[in-house]
Amino acid sequence: PIFSHSATIGYEGSILQNGYSFSLDFYFKQLYNTLESTSNIIELIYTGFNYEDGLIRGKGRNYGLNLMLNKNKGYIKGYISYSLGWAMRNFPELAEGYAIRARHDRRHNLIVMLNSEIAKHWSLGAMFVLASGAPYTPFKSSYILNGQIMYEFGTHNSASMPLYHRLDLSVNYYIIRKLNQELGINLSLYNVYCHKNAQFMITSGYFQQKKMTLLPFVIPSLSVFFRF
Repeated sequence: PIFSHSATIGYEGSILQNGYSFSLDFYFKQLYNTLESTSNIIELIYTGFNYEDGLIRGKGRNYGLNLMLNKNKGYIKGYISYSLGWAMRNFPELAEGYAIRARHDRRHNLIVMLNSEIAKHWSLGAMFVLASGAPYTPFKSSYILNGQIMYEFGTHNSASMPLYHRLDLSVNYYIIRKLNQELGINLSLYNVYCHKNAQFMITSGYFQQKKMTLLPFVIPSLSVFFRF
């Protein structure tokens, strides 16, 4: 089984008559029997592919800090959140020590969230996300075998995809808005400026890798919410 030991120390406070609040915490987590796959998406097309062959087992360490500043009063409310973190893995069959980045390792992560009550029944929201690119495994050489292009990959998760960023916007219309219940309609736009964030990397040609984007356009959504 996968298990862990963890420790966290933090501080919370407020300033300007609770108009602003802030928090800071440091964390450390030691993981045991962690699992990760060294396979890549291209290998799925091969008939002899076996997912279990690419599994590796080892230990992990996650550590870092989280900062958050909240604006609790005024026409515009919201928060700014920043995280600096490491998610490292120790896989003896690949490298010595905690030298391998986990799949979800993102060194920097910034979120800015704003919300404004523009009228009695209307509110607007915006969220901006900026984060380090996720790690991936680059290939170092390629060759042709039985008419197929074969690749030799480098160190596991030793490269990073491009910087990730996007802007989301939303508007709420409240049909009912009381102290203990709300009924309304939400319209949201995901990835407003249509940035082509890389979801994964694929091989292209004899010695190239290119980023693949699954959501290169704005995605609208319409929903009804009821809170009580």
